[in-house]
Order: sequence, then C-alpha cells, then structure tokens
Amino acid sequence: MKINFFVFLLFLLGVANTQIGPPSFYAFTSSSHLSMGGAGFLNPSPIALKVNPSNYIPGRQFATALIRYPADITSQSVGFSSPLEDGFYCLSIKSISYGTFKGYNDEAQLTEPYSSSVSKLTGVFSKNIKNLPASVGSSISFSSTTLHLHNYYSIESSIGGKMYFKKTASELGISIHGLGNEISSNRLIKFYPETVISFSKKLTYLPVKVFGDFLLFNSYKNKEFFLGGILKINNDFHISLGSSTRKIDQNIQQDMIKSILGATGFGFAYDVGMILVTYGIYYYGTGSHAQGLEIGISI
Repeated sequence: MKINFFVFLLFLLGVANTQIGPPSFYAFTSSSHLSMGGAGFLNPSPIALKVNPSNYIPGRQFATALIRYPADITSQSVGFSSPLEDGFYCLSIKSISYGTFKGYNDEAQLTEPYSSSVSKLTGVFSKNIKNLPASVGSSISFSSTTLHLHNYYSIESSIGGKMYFKKTASELGISIHGLGNEISSNRLIKFYPETVISFSKKLTYLPVKVFGDFLLFNSYKNKEFFLGGILKINNDFHISLGSSTRKIDQNIQQDMIKSILGATGFGFAYDVGMILVTYGIYYYGTGSHAQGLEIGISI
C-alpha cells in the first residue's frame, strides 16, 4: 500500500509537466483562504478553489461566501460537503461577476450595456487510504464563461494526495489543478496546469497552525510561494494572516505602507455554536483591497 501511494505521487508529478487543460479562474471564493493571502491549500473548505482535493472535511457542512473586489467585481459561492464511507464528497457552485459596462460601436456611439461573468459547478471526492495515514482525492468542474453575447465552456479536473504525520502534527500534500479541455468549438486556447506542493503544521508551544504552498511547473508566470497561519485565541475566536511572493510583483514602490501590505491577507473567525462566521481582507500593492464574508454551518 505504501508503494502504491508513492507511485501515485510520482504520477502526479509526471502529469504536471504536460501542457493540457484550462485553469479556469483562480479568484478567491473563500474568506478563510483570502484572509491568509492565498495560502491554505491544505485548509479544508467546501467552497475554496485553492484547495487540495484530498482534504477531508469532518462531518456535514454547508458554506456560503461573498467576496467583493475592486471595480465592483464580486464572487459568490455556495457548497455542501458530507462524509461518504471512509471518505467524503463535496458539491459547490461558484460565480464571479465582472460587472456591467457601457457598450460602444465602431463609431463610438452608445449601444446596449454588456456584462461578463464566469460560473463553475464542482464535484469533489476524497478517500482515506487503508493502513496508511494518507488520503487521495479528485475533483471535476464544468465552467461557463459569458462575454456579452458569447459563451465559452470548459471541463477541468484536479487531483491530489496528502499524508499525515501525527508525531509532528503536520501534513504534506501535492495537487495538480487545471487538467482539462476547452469544449467551445469556436476557439482554441493553450493552458498550463499548476502543481502545488503544500504543508501544514501545528506549532508545539503556540496555538498556531501554519500553512505553506509552493506552486511549480507553471509555464505562464513565475513560481510562487504562499505562507499563512491561523492563531487560535480560544475555542470560539481565531485570527488569520498570510502573504506570498506576489508582494514583489505587486510592489509599485509608492510608499512603505503599500509595500508592506501588498499581497497580504488578514481576517478573523468567530464560532457561534454550529455556525462559523469568517471575515477576511486582502490588500494589493496598489493600495486597493478585496474583502469577503463567509458563513459555515455544521449540520
């Protein structure tokens, strides 16, 4: 069984170097991940796009989130997860709206307004491996992109694996995102999948859980590293913080405060019985920010 698991990991690395499949959109759809600046692929969530599909969510959970970006761009998501034998499944719907714009013809005359948006329907299944502290999982998504009168469709999948280390209270995972095909008949676009190597660890002497994610084999932009953490103040309240190497790309060298806050997320969560309310905010190097509110209900 151990040999089979490591063969599976090698298979993931091999697939990651192929150039297939659209990554669709990687916007924030979960406030918990937004508040860590993009870190937390091993932080379970039924609505997050940036998540390893092998994550196991204990119990039944319903979650919904609304995230507002600059320029009136909004992201809305809703998801449900439930145990299934020795694993779990998850269904979610995510949508990002880029707003409504004034339309003009070739003579700069006003025409009817137009809008653009992306919607995604995702199903995830994860399964624990018997006699091994590990799990594997996969997801499949159907995406619809609307650009005024034009519609484009794609199907993509993600696969991942994760191992647990009880002695060190840590986890190590690997996942590949953006495996799929454009199924619209009137265009052809070349996409590249992303491989993410992730870790998480509960600190021994502090009530903090640290998350780190390293994006590899990404052919259309530089490699990225995300680091974040969750500080547990008590059983009902915790604080999140995180940033990434995007801080360098977003640095517009205007002032020290914008340079420090660039690509940084911050947030907090409060547990009200079976309801967890999470608020997060993400700062860009330009000084603008995105903010989101998420509600999770244990059923």
